[in-house]
Amino acid sequence: MKILMFGRGVNATVNGWTLERAGHDVEFYVRPGRAAEYGETIDLDLLDTRRRVRGESVVEKWPVRYREELAPDHDFDLIVLSVPP
Repeated sequence: MKILMFGRGVNATVNGWTLERAGHDVEFYVRPGRAAEYGETIDLDLLDTRRRVRGESVVEKWPVRYREELAPDHDFDLIVLSVPP
């Protein structure tokens, strides 16, 4: 599935990483000029508790793709917008 995450905040980053680990194609939609500012990787340092009660430490540089424009005829299967509770 091709997925677009709106923004690059903590929620979008963790959810995007999780979805990509599950085999999906993930991109981040960011404001114009931000892709160059963010760089090609995200430094992850988190505790993945999906498979173990005590979790698994994840420390890695995750290569990501950004998109600064979204055409009306895009080919994304899912667009995720994280909002505060």
